[in-house]
Amino acid sequence: MRGRGMTWAPGTTRCAMRRKASCARSRPTALFMADFLEPGRGFAKADRAFLASLLPRDFDGVFRQVVRMRMEWTLREGNALFPQTVELWNSIR
Repeated sequence: MRGRGMTWAPGTTRCAMRRKASCARSRPTALFMADFLEPGRGFAKADRAFLASLLPRDFDGVFRQVVRMRMEWTLREGNALFPQTVELWNSIR
């Protein structure tokens, strides 16, 4: 998948950024999303495939959705959110 200065190899978690890193377009952000969107994972396949299809057009929006889905899962499992996670969410929503 290509777009927004990013190359993503489907079926892997490899991401390479080719543009200047900015807040939501940093390497860790891309890797975080690639790990979540990995097609081989067994959960929410349709939702994750849809998000992956949006990535070339809406990098920041997909990032927000991935963070939201991870936070919801954490809370559903009865775990607390780290303060840094809440701070991240508040900065991107």
